[in-house]
Amino acid sequence: MNAPGFGLLLRRLRRQQRLSQQALAGAAGLSQRHVCFLETGRARPGARALPRLVAALALSSAEAAELVAAAGLTPAPAGLDWHAPALARLRAITAEMLAAWADVPAYVLDAGGIILARNLMFDRLLRQAPPIPPAVAGNIHDLVLHPDGLANAMTAPDQLVPALIRRLQRTAASQPAAAATLARVRHYPIVQRHGTSLPRASDLGVIAETYRIAGARWAFIAATAGFLGADQALTAGIEVEALFPADECTRRQLRDLAAQ
Repeated sequence: MNAPGFGLLLRRLRRQQRLSQQALAGAAGLSQRHVCFLETGRARPGARALPRLVAALALSSAEAAELVAAAGLTPAPAGLDWHAPALARLRAITAEMLAAWADVPAYVLDAGGIILARNLMFDRLLRQAPPIPPAVAGNIHDLVLHPDGLANAMTAPDQLVPALIRRLQRTAASQPAAAATLARVRHYPIVQRHGTSLPRASDLGVIAETYRIAGARWAFIAATAGFLGADQALTAGIEVEALFPADECTRRQLRDLAAQ
């Protein structure tokens, strides 16, 4: 089934961004031939390719909705509100997890990176940094990558930023909220400089997040826990993430924060 209206709209949006078909294909992880077929109506846009196109074109929510409608696809469910009664059990479980990880910074986030809940240690750690605008501090990706967040405190952006962007790209392939976040953060200076490079290999097989805040060096290994559910719209990509100390210096500094 062809989608000529979609093809015309896709071509217009691509040209607005001054992208060639090849450039759009590369940014979206598609072939140039497939993009050509989409624009000419010879191919139908699929639910997996669409979020990639939205992210690659850095579309606004209105433009993304228009493109989804032109594709003839039903928009993916945005998930339930975090405070909805149906999520009461999940809220209780995540609260127990945050309490169990009270000695390290930990937080609950949705697929787009919005911080839904956090523990006291996370707040204490952020208070060590210069004041961060609420609009930036409310999303973990903005918090780490925005120039008004922790981007300037990052000590190894060439290693961490590519890993963060690749993780977000994988989520964006199936989660519209993550695709919207990716479309926003890809324009941040630190992502423009480091987001397309390859992270260096780590002796541990994991990448440490290292920051210099208020003259002190902090090094963390992030661990993320997700949830299984019969109804994936219910969990909506909700995860709990904890930042464990990657060295003894950070471990001591966390103990000092806990004593405050």
